[in-house]
Parts: sequence; C-alpha cells; structure tokens
Amino acid sequence: MKIIKTIMIEGDNAVLDRVIFEATGREDQVPAVLDANPGLAQLGPVLPVGTLIKVPESPLDDAIETLTTTTLWSE
Repeated sequence: MKIIKTIMIEGDNAVLDRVIFEATGREDQVPAVLDANPGLAQLGPVLPVGTLIKVPESPLDDAIETLTTTTLWSE
C-alpha cells in the first residue's frame, strides 16, 4: 500500500470522512484510510488535535481507462 500523503489534525471537531473528502475529493476512501491507520477507529468520531492520518493511494486511480468512441457521423 503506497501512502500518498499524511494529514495532521489541526483543529477541533474534525471527523474522518470530512477530513478525507477535503484531502482527496473522494467519499470512498474512508475504508482504505482505516486499513492504513490501525487504531484510528478507536479514537472515536471526533479526531483529537495532533492525530496523524496516512492517506493511501486509491486502487481505483489505476483502474480508470479512457475509451475512444466513434460515431457513424464523425467528421
């Protein structure tokens, strides 16, 4: 698992899903972040100031393909 960034919680009332969304722009990264950070879930819903969170690379980033399309009326 490749870690692409580490985030430190700097403010009060930070919740994991919002922190991850702000860092990655994606809502589906929370399970991967929890896997990369053993014990993070035990901290509770509001993360303490100073908590370090490792954000792993998404396997979906490599899976995106670009398809070329052609229509009957292409010029």
